[in-house]
Amino acid sequence: MTISAATNAHEHAAKASPIPVIQARATAADATGIARAVVGAHEFLVEGGGNFDLAPSSAEILVGALAADLVDGLLLAGDRRGIGIEHARVEVLTYFNAGLIGGVATDDPIGPHDFTATCKIVAPKATETELVAIREEAEAASALVQLLRNATGWPSPPASHRLTKPACHATLLTGPTA
Repeated sequence: MTISAATNAHEHAAKASPIPVIQARATAADATGIARAVVGAHEFLVEGGGNFDLAPSSAEILVGALAADLVDGLLLAGDRRGIGIEHARVEVLTYFNAGLIGGVATDDPIGPHDFTATCKIVAPKATETELVAIREEAEAASALVQLLRNATGWPSPPASHRLTKPACHATLLTGPTA
């Protein structure tokens, strides 16, 4: 009953809020670690643990969502600036520590950590300065980048570490440094 009451309170708050609310739920019927997740009108399978073999894991979905969020931001930033982007690609890499679920205790943070993203933009008429500005705008506008930085206390990388190669190959996120 308590869970139902909490759910109803969240549903009521979502209806009353002037800010868009995203609500998700997941259910599982056994101990396989596979859950059926529902977000809005979308339903998909997700693996909660770190096995990575029965369905995409929650960490894999997070990394994929981050890459999609950033690539969308690159295209929107280019469009706002009137720069024709022919192709944009973002590759996100993170280390994953399954913690005691995986049976190995380490000093690394539990779950995904030390995120890096590399953006590749094909925009033949853009200057390198414009490409950097597009990347910085996409990074600043990304809700997921901001969530990872702010909710976890991860600092923004120093400007000197953002651009790793010409043509907008960039490291967007880093974990805490020792």
